[in-house]
Amino acid sequence: MTSSLAGRRIVVTRPRAQATRLASLIAERGACPLLFPLLEIAPDENQAPLLAAIARLDDYSLAIFISPNAVDFSLPKILALRPWPDALPAAAIGPSTVERLHAHGLRRTLLPVGRFDSEALLDLPELQPERVGGRRIVLWRGNGGRELLAATLRARGAEVDAVACY
Repeated sequence: MTSSLAGRRIVVTRPRAQATRLASLIAERGACPLLFPLLEIAPDENQAPLLAAIARLDDYSLAIFISPNAVDFSLPKILALRPWPDALPAAAIGPSTVERLHAHGLRRTLLPVGRFDSEALLDLPELQPERVGGRRIVLWRGNGGRELLAATLRARGAEVDAVACY
């Protein structure tokens, strides 16, 4: 394949576990990918909030997974300790996250259409004030994640537990 990338060396800075696909695409286009991860994604050191949220899972009306990493660093632990509640829907910001949820058997999922960010998720009818007010929501995310989603849901009347799982 002739490409404007042919013969170039491209540094891939994504975390090692997420760099393989991008590196393959770069190589397919004739470039030489150089893996140089700038950060490492690992389980959050303080597992107490995660374990507390797992113990209260039946109290939530909605579980939001902010990323594929949120699924990878929370759902296996949850399912090792207990089954997923049938009545608890899961929401995701993007299709890759939903794919991970489906791989673990969670089929009742919400996903924005067209745009995949916190703002698009907040635009869903299921996350409007009249639907979330007075409800308890768990937000599985990375340590130090954006506050927009949790803050907006709280402003809409929801009780939000933001749980860092990675």
